[in-house]
Amino acid sequence: MPLGAKIVGPDGTIVEVSPHQSLAVHNIPAPLEAENTPNRVRYYKDLTTLSGMNVDGSSTPVEFEIIADTDGDIYLQQLTIVIADTAVSHNDFGNISALTNGWDLEVHEQGNITPIISEAKTGGQVIYQSGVLGVGESASSWELINHTSNQDAQLINIDLDKFVLNGIRLGRGSKDMLVSRVSDNLTGLTDFFVYVTGHKVYS
Repeated sequence: MPLGAKIVGPDGTIVEVSPHQSLAVHNIPAPLEAENTPNRVRYYKDLTTLSGMNVDGSSTPVEFEIIADTDGDIYLQQLTIVIADTAVSHNDFGNISALTNGWDLEVHEQGNITPIISEAKTGGQVIYQSGVLGVGESASSWELINHTSNQDAQLINIDLDKFVLNGIRLGRGSKDMLVSRVSDNLTGLTDFFVYVTGHKVYS
């Protein structure tokens, strides 16, 4: 059954479209940025802030934070979690027996805290809380053999923009942040880090 439609212009003018006619919609590229000016939207990647997390947080939890900038909005779109050790398995955290307190990864937005990974005590718990599907045999899914020399690693990618349109926003000038909290002794790991990718929109 044909339906009538109305288009309202910015000045309030209403254009009626007859239900017996068709309306063509064309995608027109946005105006180009002026010459010799930087792009307002740029690729964002942080390889260092959430690195070297194989620390001892058993007495006092250790936090690693990616905080909002003042000059633009950061949109976090993908997290790459790597737990590296001499061997890795789903029922351990790397090659460390199941943790006592667990690892946390959470987003702080305008005072609200949303957990991405909550008190994960094993690599398996990190995997199933991430909501991703593995590839290969179940015992070796998410595993990089000989990640470095004789070290193996669990590799878990979380595509945040599958859950939140355009990814998680750290609003400019706000107290928004991505927080990784280590509450156990992880010094036995070879490495433990989270790479973050997305885009940044400058003011």
